[in-house]
Parts: sequence; C-alpha cells; structure tokens
Amino acid sequence: MARKRFYHQQRAAQYAQEKTAIDAYFAKTAAEKKTAYANTVAATGNKKSNVGKTPGYIIPFGFDQSKKVLLKVGLVAPGKSSVSTEESETAMITALQAVVIGDTKYARITAPPAGSFITDTYRKKIQVARIKIVKSADAPLANKIVSRITGTPYTYTKKDSISCPFGQKIGGTTTDDTTFEGVSAGIQFALKDYAVYTTPQGVIPISLY
Repeated sequence: MARKRFYHQQRAAQYAQEKTAIDAYFAKTAAEKKTAYANTVAATGNKKSNVGKTPGYIIPFGFDQSKKVLLKVGLVAPGKSSVSTEESETAMITALQAVVIGDTKYARITAPPAGSFITDTYRKKIQVARIKIVKSADAPLANKIVSRITGTPYTYTKKDSISCPFGQKIGGTTTDDTTFEGVSAGIQFALKDYAVYTTPQGVIPISLY
C-alpha cells in the first residue's frame, strides 16, 4: 500500500530529469524543433500519409432522402504533390474510395440531383460522420525510439491512417442504409483488412419546412 501511496514521490528524481529535458526542448528554436521532428520520423520510418481531397456530397444522417439535403465535403483522394516528409498510401486510399464513394454508396462526386438543398461544410464548420482506416506494422520497434521531448526510450509501432466523410447510403431505405450505426457496421465489414474507426455526425443546423 505504501508503495502506491508514495508512487510519485519515489520518482521525484526521474520527474525532475524529465522536466529538465522538456524545458530544454521547448527552449529550442523552431528550426531546431523541426530537425528533432525529422530525426524522429527517420528513426520510426513513419511519415505522414500523402492524402488529398476532392469535392463531393454526402446525405447527412437524420434527414429523409426525399428532401434532397446534401452536405458538400472534401472526400479522400490521392495527394497532388510528394514531399520528403510524406509517403504515398495509394492502396489505402483506393480501398477507402472503393467502399465509400459512388452514386449508390455513401458519398458522391458527381453533380447532385436537381432541386437539392446543399450546405457547404467548409464555411459552416459542420461536424460530419467520418471513417478512419489504420494499417499497423507487423511488429513494434522495441526500445529503439527515443522521445525528442523527454529523451525517454519507448516502444513504437508504425501506423498509417487515412479518413473520409460519409453519410447515408445513396438511395438506401433500410435501417442499415440510413442510420449511422447501420452504415458504420456495413463499411467496417467491407474494410475488414484494416482497423476501422467511425466518429458520429454532429448537430446539423438545417431546418426544413
């Protein structure tokens, strides 16, 4: 019991050492921090995914599809430029596009039907439902990575992830096609080769009379 009670006190020297390292890191210039970050990227081998966006439309959850309510969003697409700090994730992007984007899927890039009521999420900052897929390395890098901030070694597993907005299945009529829970389950099953995470839609400030 005493060991748990005085856990932090017994590690005071360790915390003091880490604080000194943290203070030293935040005292660095922007250029020095950039170099430290680049060194970490080189050690982990994990670069940012080179992902772009293309304009598209989704049907928000909670709206009858006959109302033709659409949200204009940025759908996942290949990145347009390649830099040394990014890596191509063509296979992941293609897999996500194949499941989510299409005129009878969960997002569309073709022109919306006539008479649609369109809200631009870029301007209104609406929180849409999103799906993220993650690919992890087969084995972690044990005790080979050192924190650029604290100087403490840690175990690191390389992961790559990309995400995309989604909505109701276009033309769908069933609960599995029109609810967040139903659509999420269907998308997750179709992308079972990856770890799949979905986040729900926020409040949509649209009133229809």
